[in-house]
Amino acid sequence: MNWTLKYKDKEMPLHMWGLSHLKRNRINQGIDKVSFTHNCNLLEDTPLFDPETPIRIFKNAISWFYGIITKTPGHGSAFKEDHKYEIAGPWWHLENLVYQQIWNEVIPLGDSEELRTIDTGRVILGQNSQGEPINNGTQIKKILQYAINQNAPITIGEIGIDVTFPYDETKDISCAEAIQRLLRWSPDAVVWFDYSTTPHPTLHIKKRSQIDEANLYLHQNTSIKSLQITPRHDLQSKAVIIKYEKNHHINGQSWMSTEVDSYPETATGREFKALVLTVELDGAHTQKVKQDIKTESLILDSPHWWQKHLPALQSIPLSKIKIKNTSRNGNLPAELIAGSISTWMNREVEEDIIRAQISYETDTEQVIDREVAIRLNTTNASTRVYEQTLSNESAEPTPSNLAKKLYEAVSMLQFDGEVILENKEVNSSTLMGCVLNIYNGNKSWETMRASIQTVKEDIDRGRTVISFGPAKHLGPDDLIELLRANRKRQATRNAARRITGKPSKTKVLEQPTHSRIENTDTGPGNFGRLVFINDKNPSKKIILDANKIQENTFLELQEEDYCHNGFLKKRLVLASAPYTPTEIK
Repeated sequence: MNWTLKYKDKEMPLHMWGLSHLKRNRINQGIDKVSFTHNCNLLEDTPLFDPETPIRIFKNAISWFYGIITKTPGHGSAFKEDHKYEIAGPWWHLENLVYQQIWNEVIPLGDSEELRTIDTGRVILGQNSQGEPINNGTQIKKILQYAINQNAPITIGEIGIDVTFPYDETKDISCAEAIQRLLRWSPDAVVWFDYSTTPHPTLHIKKRSQIDEANLYLHQNTSIKSLQITPRHDLQSKAVIIKYEKNHHINGQSWMSTEVDSYPETATGREFKALVLTVELDGAHTQKVKQDIKTESLILDSPHWWQKHLPALQSIPLSKIKIKNTSRNGNLPAELIAGSISTWMNREVEEDIIRAQISYETDTEQVIDREVAIRLNTTNASTRVYEQTLSNESAEPTPSNLAKKLYEAVSMLQFDGEVILENKEVNSSTLMGCVLNIYNGNKSWETMRASIQTVKEDIDRGRTVISFGPAKHLGPDDLIELLRANRKRQATRNAARRITGKPSKTKVLEQPTHSRIENTDTGPGNFGRLVFINDKNPSKKIILDANKIQENTFLELQEEDYCHNGFLKKRLVLASAPYTPTEIK
């Protein structure tokens, strides 16, 4: 085998670099690592490679590994001195990069507002930038593209998962952790890098049912030095039942609804080894405002209409009231009697002044053309209940067929074990990203399709250790871990805010700035008759009745001579000018 290493612009065989003890460890959903030793004088020689610089290793001129140097520890003893290096694959970049999403923010600017976008560590997995649901495969592609945009050395390969899942809101997580959260909904998926591609390794994600088979043969293949296989019947789930709980809030009233997704469809959740998940989703939120409006038409020439607005007229018979010369400042057709007009009603309101000349007659007075004016609110609204929806947010969408897809992943029998291969040369480049079958042994092993989780290669010894089955390095490999993955999840409260830039389920309620006006104003007018009555003796009256004065005659205060106690004096009297009967017609 021809092994070479390229560092910066220099490529040489490993022995010319002075390297030995080459090992590679590949892992599902983890950092692939390569290590080797550089024999040198630890105390005098400078490190051969700089930290966090890329290195590519070739096997027979085909790329075998690509990564960056993450560790350059030294080792020294009385017998040996060397530098031991460790190179991390591209998953290292995903673990060391915080995933951020673009959110909208609304910034108030006086009477207007500005919408701007920001990158934030608060993320909603399962939602695209238009606020629509996306499956976990599409979301993983977006995370990988985000990392690639930050110069992560990754090429996106085949992403073979497509589970639509409930929104998952979290914050300040790495790209790697975000991908692992998404893969919880596809527990049979395997992640691996193809290092043969250039310029960067290609990342693939496939379900167990999609992965190619790798077959090993007992007895015929002397390279198998050790084998351990255990069927994991304890991990098989008999059914998957998902109960979606939605808390709805409509006009101050709250209630909960539950939707059940089961597979098989006859499953109840009471079965032993059934996977029962209670998933909280955000429910519908609606806020409405109502306003009861009462209006009346403006009948300006009606004595009855004026009588309702001028309390002084209410004791006067309608037949005795006459209206003329009406006028007004505004032109809206109705008077606002009850309620208030707000802008959300799309109706107008204005303060109007209405004037008229009113004449009326009672037993004690006769008023002619009295100037009156009233202030009131007029509107083009009508008598009805106006209603406006201030906010209306639909419930978080319920994923479809999630129970079935989870069932397909957790109902299949898994085989847990380890195979150790030894040969002159390692030949395991095609094992990662495959499912394993073993022939010439137990018949069930020939179709077990066990997911390969780790492949450890010791190049100098020609030794390969293959671990398969559930992903032990990701958590306890039992039913409880699948339940625990969902237990701490909460419904997202910001799905709408990410798109609109405004807080969810809130809206400023515009308040009206007017109320009904209750005031009057009257001018002096003209009197036809006035009667003054003694309050102690009503029979004593003074009657001033202009109707009994002859035509073309008027009374006024006049000064006249008056003899008082033998003296000539003057006094004022209410009298007409002197006249003879013949002058009166």
